[in-house]
Amino acid sequence: QREDAQRTVNARLREIRAAARRLGDELAPVVESPPAAAADIPAAVASFEAIRAGAKQAVDAALNAIGVIFNASPAYAEWGAGELVTLRLEWQLFESHMPVNSLPRLRAAAESLERLNYQCWDLTLAPDINDVLENLDVGQPLDIAATFGSGMPRSAERRKQLLQSLAQQR
Repeated sequence: QREDAQRTVNARLREIRAAARRLGDELAPVVESPPAAAADIPAAVASFEAIRAGAKQAVDAALNAIGVIFNASPAYAEWGAGELVTLRLEWQLFESHMPVNSLPRLRAAAESLERLNYQCWDLTLAPDINDVLENLDVGQPLDIAATFGSGMPRSAERRKQLLQSLAQQR
């Protein structure tokens, strides 16, 4: 059984991926069908702006909590310090695209969220699968798409990369 610290790190990574996915869900329709005039973009992303502050608070708290665990444990720091830096930098990159008031900024913000979601999935998919497998009967197949699909990265290429990464893990 995984240690409490590892479970806490994974829980915080799940919080980050949920926030990234939720924000991305708000941007996706506007990215897919942007307004004809750039001046209409702020109104089109009003629901995104309404939840962004709460998501920022959740992501910042999760990143800080992971940092505290890594600071207390050299073993965890060795495993995840680089990952934590990558997550922090991606979140900062996302925030640098605020406010979303032009189509290029909108697309860049959506892409940052997709990368953040992917990174968190890459770190948590194997433990998530292990948790699900404990509840399956021997020989019962695990349908990854049905079990995890709704929150996974939107991009088919990223989902493929995620499964390839999973196949390389033990």
